[in-house]
Amino acid sequence: MFCENKFHAIRVLKGKSVADIAQAIGTSTPTLYRKISGKSDFTRNEIALISKCLKISNDEMNEIFFSGKVS
Repeated sequence: MFCENKFHAIRVLKGKSVADIAQAIGTSTPTLYRKISGKSDFTRNEIALISKCLKISNDEMNEIFFSGKVS
């Protein structure tokens, strides 16, 4: 499950705007906001591009995009 709070915290710490992230993954800002809010899913490629744009580790990526229990 996507962790919006961690995403925004790391994004701000890295000095990136939502528009910067949208541009990095080749989508519009409104589309990215839909993905952030859970109305649409991130693709594997988008997750990889966001991780590269934010220069985050695999652990940080997992905390953002795959947090929560899996039953």
